[in-house]
Amino acid sequence: MVNLTNRMRKLTEIRCGSGAAILPPEVTRIHLRFSREGRDSGHMGIQSFWKQDLRQLKYHNPAVAMTVDRSLKQDDTAYMFIHFAKSDAVATSNTPVSSTSTKLTSTTALKSELGALTERVEQVKVKNIGRPAITEQLFKLTNAIKIETSPEDKQRIQELRDQEKKSKKDRALIQIVKRNNKLAKEKELLKLGGMAS
Repeated sequence: MVNLTNRMRKLTEIRCGSGAAILPPEVTRIHLRFSREGRDSGHMGIQSFWKQDLRQLKYHNPAVAMTVDRSLKQDDTAYMFIHFAKSDAVATSNTPVSSTSTKLTSTTALKSELGALTERVEQVKVKNIGRPAITEQLFKLTNAIKIETSPEDKQRIQELRDQEKKSKKDRALIQIVKRNNKLAKEKELLKLGGMAS
């Protein structure tokens, strides 16, 4: 079973952070294209965005399709594509595009509907750009509403950090005790071995 503290920390990390925002109903899809190898290739910022901020966006916007293509070469330019729906299509669509929708749909049904709904696509070059700048560009283009961390979440984050520090100290103490016990057993075995001869 996974440690409860780790579960709470991971959930809090997804709920709160720089990528926590509500996208407007016109945003139907976010697509990222970058290289798997990011070291020294200019793709580190978008990889970091993918690992941290995109999952926070998906948590708060479950109806928005978010896809990733990591098949580019290191020398290629990394892109972020933001698909916007026609305003009349958002009002008449049966497919939930709004981030506040509670109705679940399959990804394939959503993708087939998105082709008909997309009015325009914003293409943003994100090579050699850091994660905060990518997030800021996305929020600016989409007019996303940033979700501020609540006082309860701030308190929970602090409690989890304190618990992690305490756990780290406890683990170090347990290692010392184990090592001392092992040394004591080895000394006892040496004494018994010396008496037998």
